[in-house]
Amino acid sequence: MLQIIAAGIFLLGMYFFLGKVGVFLQTQEVKSFISEAGIFAPLVFSVLYLLTMIFAPLTGFPFWITSVGLFGIFNTVVIVYFISLIGAVVNFYIARKLGRPVLIKLVGERGLEKTDKLSRNFGEEVLILTRLFQGFIFEWISYASGLSDIKFKRYFIITLFASIPLNLLSLFFGLRTDNLGELFVSITVANYILMTVPFIYFLIKKLYIQKQE
Repeated sequence: MLQIIAAGIFLLGMYFFLGKVGVFLQTQEVKSFISEAGIFAPLVFSVLYLLTMIFAPLTGFPFWITSVGLFGIFNTVVIVYFISLIGAVVNFYIARKLGRPVLIKLVGERGLEKTDKLSRNFGEEVLILTRLFQGFIFEWISYASGLSDIKFKRYFIITLFASIPLNLLSLFFGLRTDNLGELFVSITVANYILMTVPFIYFLIKKLYIQKQE
């Protein structure tokens, strides 16, 4: 109960805080600065976002929200989609080629435990479902894939296409509001709701198999 209340207070606080940030980002001074920066502004954002994917304990979502205020929702979704693909490849090969000694330095001991847990019983079915419905653990799934025996080509193809729906969902919410606080809350709640889908799927599958037996 306390966790639910804390989560509610956090979302409410972020709603008002990011709403103020959004107003600031829309000022003429900020727009002029971004315009003068040219290609370097989205490039800096892309590098920072990629780093949050590699150092998985960091979260790139605040950068994502800020980017919407700076570059607009459509540009942000496109940039994040392609940067996420790059991050997915980098994380996969870090785990596959360099292994746990390097991985623990990037994600920490608890992060490595989380990655190991995700990599157990890992398969294409798990990858598809998590790419479709669990955007908040995108980088963890990438590392877990590298620790599994899945072929890179199949991993990349699944990531390439199964990541699209969540990006379209973000675009949908982003087009409905100019308030960054409202956007943050909407996408956060939507992601947590969607995270239940894989669990429900595997529960139904388990019950079906037991019934068949």
